[in-house]
Amino acid sequence: MICEKSQPAIGPGLPGHVDAAGKPSIVPRFREIRKNFMIGVYQSQEDIDTDDGSSYYQTHHNYFPMGKGGLKSDFGGQWHHCWNNVYAYVLVCMGQGPSLAYYNNTCVTYRGLDCGVEGMIVQDNDILVKDPTKVKPCNSTVGPYPTDEALTQLAKQTLLPYPMSARTQTNSERSHTV
Repeated sequence: MICEKSQPAIGPGLPGHVDAAGKPSIVPRFREIRKNFMIGVYQSQEDIDTDDGSSYYQTHHNYFPMGKGGLKSDFGGQWHHCWNNVYAYVLVCMGQGPSLAYYNNTCVTYRGLDCGVEGMIVQDNDILVKDPTKVKPCNSTVGPYPTDEALTQLAKQTLLPYPMSARTQTNSERSHTV
């Protein structure tokens, strides 16, 4: 589910929004990608392919099994923040790029985690690999592969309740649901 905050016109017939100071802005608002179960099959590269200038995404509370990689933002992609996602059985947890954030995620991977580049936030992730002694922690916790049952439970905790009932949604979440 991709959710984009509604954008009031900034002038007669002009699309856009106003910034926190109330001034018109051409900088887009963040779009949300949340509460999805995306299976990466048939040689998929990533479950969400954000490159070629794709920017301003907040990706959270998703379950991504079997893709080649987690966070991707090549060739000008930036301002992509990923948190509270589960990347299961992926080759790599994330790529590198400017103005990216990858935190509070669980990544069950064959390789480990690349620590990122300057200007990138990488912290507080659970990186689960076959041999935890061979992986750099990168401000995260490294541990052994989980059981399938434990991973299934983690997926349920990440995705549920879905869909969110009106009682569990905040006012701002209600206005962003597509």
